[in-house]
Amino acid sequence: MAWILIIAQAVISGAGVLLLRFSSSRFTGFGSTNASTLLAGGLGAFFYGVSFLLWIYILSRTPATYAFPMTIGISLAVTTVGAVALFGEKLAPLQILGMVLLLVAVTLIGVFGKAS
Repeated sequence: MAWILIIAQAVISGAGVLLLRFSSSRFTGFGSTNASTLLAGGLGAFFYGVSFLLWIYILSRTPATYAFPMTIGISLAVTTVGAVALFGEKLAPLQILGMVLLLVAVTLIGVFGKAS
């Protein structure tokens, strides 16, 4: 059960970051920014807040040595893949290698970590 909450928290956090990235790149100032940009920013902040509350719940029931690397790793992967897919951001070869190592680390922690 813990891993489902961890994945949900990481995906919600990553979605919040991507929505904030979207709105911040289109923000032109108060009073001149269109409503969809402000809505995306508000939704991003809401997602980020929900992910924080979910994070507190996870920490109350899961060892930090398991929860922290899992949520951070998955969140980094979601955010990076989303930035590449949605915003056309580019990854250098060393960043790609880092992502592969990150996914290996998350997999090892997930398989061999103690989530009691």
